[in-house]
Amino acid sequence: MDYLLIVFLAACLFKRLVGLKLSYLQLFLMFFCIYFIGIALITQTWFIALPIVLFIVFWLSFKQDKRQLKNGLLFNLFLASVFFYLIMQWSHVPNNITTIVFLGSSQVLIATLLIGPFCLALFFYYNFFQVRKYERLSFANLLTLFLALGFTALYIFKHLIAKIDLPMVIDGLLVFGPLLTMYLAFTFSNFLTASILYSLNPPKYQPQKIIVLGAGLIDGQKVTPLLAARIKKGISFLTKENQLIMSGGQGSDEKISEAQAMANEAHALGVLDEQIILEDKSRTTYENMLFSKRLVGDEVAVFVTNNYHLFRASLLAKRAGLKADGAGAKTAFYFIPNAFIREFIAILMMHKRRHLIAFVIIILYTVASTIWRYFQILHR
Repeated sequence: MDYLLIVFLAACLFKRLVGLKLSYLQLFLMFFCIYFIGIALITQTWFIALPIVLFIVFWLSFKQDKRQLKNGLLFNLFLASVFFYLIMQWSHVPNNITTIVFLGSSQVLIATLLIGPFCLALFFYYNFFQVRKYERLSFANLLTLFLALGFTALYIFKHLIAKIDLPMVIDGLLVFGPLLTMYLAFTFSNFLTASILYSLNPPKYQPQKIIVLGAGLIDGQKVTPLLAARIKKGISFLTKENQLIMSGGQGSDEKISEAQAMANEAHALGVLDEQIILEDKSRTTYENMLFSKRLVGDEVAVFVTNNYHLFRASLLAKRAGLKADGAGAKTAFYFIPNAFIREFIAILMMHKRRHLIAFVIIILYTVASTIWRYFQILHR
């Protein structure tokens, strides 16, 4: 079976010569699928059935509606099942490729668990200084600093607690922090995966209406670089047969509506008046979608925003009844960490009842386990 590696590497190197219309990533994934299915057939070890089933479940869910948070959960379960398969396959039928993949993925996982939080804290400190260099210091732009300080405080607290003999009750209640952190990390990983999967599948049709979502203005009348990127992305879909819907109302600190400022920018880029429709009443992303839906009607549409905002905007479009896929404009990398944290907080608030229930369950479990330990000690 190891000779398959040579065959697929050759296909990757000479794919243009042999006329293969597949990307290198597709060839790479195809190789691993054929290789491990072949191993299963030869050795009659059917551990691979679990990742195959989970991938099919994910794919059916994603094809049905890619605007779902559960797609992130299903894909993460698939990745976890692949790691489980590698463990089982390596322990039963070790071979060169399985050993390399298993050991490599194991080392990455172990390194992530051991030094991941420390590296993440350093990255957040670095990101804060990058944001400070290019952006004004607002609360929204300080989220990575708060997280970095939080990681630092937890690290110091952990080492101080290890040196103190705390009462059993307090020691038991301190389990709440790690449990809540694990829940938030699990929820964030599902959100991040769902966001990435959605952004990797842009619209593949020609829309009749292109909705460009507004954002804040400079001096109350000029578009920001972030908003300019959205406008340029929207114009990339523009033809003689379709129109741009500039969606954004006028804030209390703005001289004109965001829609009008966006229209002015589009005019400067050569877009004609008749190709622009103003939606200048919306104040939130949900209203962007709801009010734009009235202008779109039954026509085919695409909405444009920045890549970090794309998935949550798609959820709000779904809530507003707007049947449109989203296209993401590029964002400066230093801006993305704070933006993704804001998006995650907004996602938590969109499903606050669900997360409040999880929060209560974690509290009840912490209290119950502490009481159980306490009574066990009393009866010794």
